[in-house]
Amino acid sequence: SLDGVGAVSSGPGYEDARAGDIFAIYGDDLTANSQMTLGTNAELWAWSGGASMLVAVTSPYGDSALSFTFPAATWSGMGFNSSDVMNLSNFIGGTLRFKAKTSSQEPFRIHSWTRTGGREIVWGYGEEAYGLVRDGQWHDVEIPLDLFVDNLYEVIRPFQLGE
Repeated sequence: SLDGVGAVSSGPGYEDARAGDIFAIYGDDLTANSQMTLGTNAELWAWSGGASMLVAVTSPYGDSALSFTFPAATWSGMGFNSSDVMNLSNFIGGTLRFKAKTSSQEPFRIHSWTRTGGREIVWGYGEEAYGLVRDGQWHDVEIPLDLFVDNLYEVIRPFQLGE
């Protein structure tokens, strides 16, 4: 301890793998066995003025979805940060699934971050992939986790979206 307060440990500090077959990052899905809860074990981080752009809108599933617009010619985005390093190894071979609704043709990317680095999926100008369709309607997007996360044992930021 430092001055009798707290504790110091060494090593990776792995938690036990999250149980179940569904892990919710954000949503109203009551069937999730484990989830991130904003204000409890997670925070929503927005950069380059993003906090003023995030609003709740009607969702095809549950009560709300997040809606935002990236400011022009800036590096901006939003992401979900975990207050703990999460062990999501139970989801090896799984899929990241989310709903997306856009009519923008602008490029964007989604990221994940772990203790050992990060990966990203990039959609180029007008590109439609993984189920994303740029027609202003809700669509299911599904990305294999092995393309999106480099280390499911030590996840820090499971989802970020930005330019």
